[in-house]
Amino acid sequence: MPQKRESSRARSDEPVARTIKGNPSVPRDAGIKPPMDYGAGESGFYFLKKVPRPASKDSRTAPLRDEIKIQLTNFLALIREQRIIDDGDSDDRLRREYIIEASTTGAAYRFTVPADQFHDLRRWVDTFVGAPATVLPTIPNHLDHAAAAIKLLSGTPATSYVRTHTGWTETAGARGFLHQGGMIGPTIPGRVFVDGSVDHTGDRPTATEGTDMPSDWSGPIGPDSGRSYSPISYRTLLPKALQKFDLPGPLAGNDLKLGFEAVFELVNAASPTVGFSLLGSCFSAPLGGRKTYVNLIGGTDSGKSIYAGLYQSFYGSKMDSKYIPANWGSTANYLERLLYLAKDVMVVIDDFLTKGSLNDVQRQQSKADQVLRALFNNTGRGRAQGDGEIRDDKPPRANVVSTAELPFNGLSIKNRGFNLDFLRKDLDWGAITNCQENARNGVFAGVMSSFLGYLADHYDQVQTWRRSREEVLENYARVELPGRGRAAGVVASLSIGIEAFLIYGHLAGAISGEDLPEYLDLAWSVLIETAQAQDVEQDDPVEFFFTCLQTAFVSGRAHLKGPEGGCPIREGDWLNNPDAWGWHRWSTEDQVKTFDEVDASVTTRTVAVTSGWRPKGEAIGWMDGTTLYLHPAASLRAAKAIARGLDATVDFNAWTLGKTLYERGLLLRDETKRKRKRYTARENLGGGRPAVLIVGCSNVMPPQAENPSQCRMYDCEENEIAEVLKHFEGLIA
Repeated sequence: MPQKRESSRARSDEPVARTIKGNPSVPRDAGIKPPMDYGAGESGFYFLKKVPRPASKDSRTAPLRDEIKIQLTNFLALIREQRIIDDGDSDDRLRREYIIEASTTGAAYRFTVPADQFHDLRRWVDTFVGAPATVLPTIPNHLDHAAAAIKLLSGTPATSYVRTHTGWTETAGARGFLHQGGMIGPTIPGRVFVDGSVDHTGDRPTATEGTDMPSDWSGPIGPDSGRSYSPISYRTLLPKALQKFDLPGPLAGNDLKLGFEAVFELVNAASPTVGFSLLGSCFSAPLGGRKTYVNLIGGTDSGKSIYAGLYQSFYGSKMDSKYIPANWGSTANYLERLLYLAKDVMVVIDDFLTKGSLNDVQRQQSKADQVLRALFNNTGRGRAQGDGEIRDDKPPRANVVSTAELPFNGLSIKNRGFNLDFLRKDLDWGAITNCQENARNGVFAGVMSSFLGYLADHYDQVQTWRRSREEVLENYARVELPGRGRAAGVVASLSIGIEAFLIYGHLAGAISGEDLPEYLDLAWSVLIETAQAQDVEQDDPVEFFFTCLQTAFVSGRAHLKGPEGGCPIREGDWLNNPDAWGWHRWSTEDQVKTFDEVDASVTTRTVAVTSGWRPKGEAIGWMDGTTLYLHPAASLRAAKAIARGLDATVDFNAWTLGKTLYERGLLLRDETKRKRKRYTARENLGGGRPAVLIVGCSNVMPPQAENPSQCRMYDCEENEIAEVLKHFEGLIA
């Protein structure tokens, strides 16, 4: 009677454990038999193929089977851990990665392979193990057999749930703010601790409890509610560019008050325009809502990167001007992805330069346009997979602070952020030195941790307040910024961050009730003045068209005639002199020379003076009082010639120019109500009836602007402050 053979899988345990040093025996699920037999020895994995043995003629029993070892690999590998990667997307299709340990020729390796690439052994074996490792082509489908052997002999690996983004997430039924060091959660006992661990039983688990924790991982953060699997550990693992987004413990008491004083010193270290804009960007990011940008424009060595780096240190004390998370030299797709993972934070992008040829400049501006439009519109670039399946977009989720040597182009972009001049002389370098010391000591990051802990305690209430308050602020801003709704949204977005920060400081005892309204009103006034001072004319196509016409007049490339021809402006007219409309003054003198025979001298005497005005350049229309009659084709030709000299374009033809002027209400007369709709009108001019665009002369030569009005949002009366604070009453014990 044949002897009972030992299980091939049982024999494989010891060689695998001996080969990969330091690892426990391979775990197996009891009672589960694989459909095929695989084994592992000192030389690698093998496949046990059963071959029938011929039965003897006198035997009535079934034929026996022999086992033949067919070598699959000359290396050993085990899946030690699988990671479930969550980048904060609402989609439940989460990525998985395998942590694999391999050995060959006495060398050990540990590496990560995406789960969807695991069966492509040729790729990851050559990449991570190298030349000594080979999958042997001994049987058909040898790659599939080798992958199956690794999976079956690895048993059930440990599982880690890894979040790769910053910002708010829901963990164990509570809101928390993720960073590289873990999570800042509510301070209510028994929920989520500031160090990132989760209290399920009343005892705080240690960071490495139940797992082998690699050095580049942070502490556990706790599971999401409602997940169907049961991971044994939960961690935050940010990409390398974001790993310094690491927040310390919160400040309290006198330390928090000193922290607020340090923040005010930082704001006052630069011009109010720059200081309050960056403060608003920094503290509006964790509140959610619309995202915006602040662009600091200054020359080399102006200190803009140093100052921006100080605000970046609110999200990690290790960040400064020497470590800024992003650079405009990166590709647009990289920046979009980074800003997607940098959720609910402020990110500084350094060095927006537009040097080189015109094409180089346009490419750089196009990159900024792609990134910032995705930021404003909350939509990433749509993509499809190889099988045609639509992939979810990944829009940016961070506020952006940019350092640059010139502003961004495009009316839409300029209206959705601030382009601020940054001058070295505006910096208080003594205060900057103190701020750098505070940043290194984690003072600014500690203030942010305290603010985020407050938001985590009252997240739902704060979000309700933010949505309603932001609408109020935007409506007030629209009054101060007529016709610039997007700029009003920027003011509201930055103002809500400053307001929440100052109100928190007041409720926490760091800002007195007397100082709070003054701080709020000062910040609001500065933001309104900043928005009013933004230069957006060149990027408004209509404003740019009129600006080009003005340049053509004063440079002598075009002129306007009077209704009957000749100079359109009389001497002493209240309008600008004829020089402003393309005319040049000329004069001649009639002189008589007399010879004095006594003195032998010549005397010159002027007997008549003749003067007048001469036109310069081509005629592009007519002028009558305060009304301009522009010939569409001629005026466009003159404007486009000026634009070419500025490396810009006037994107109109005669019809679209008239249509745009009509839609904006700038045409004084038109023929749109006739059967054949026209934006031009026919007038008796220059001895004929040409079709002209009729506009006011103030469009080309605007009158002097009046001083902007000042809107005081926050009076010192108690009822006004009570209105601002009503949603926060009782939130801090």
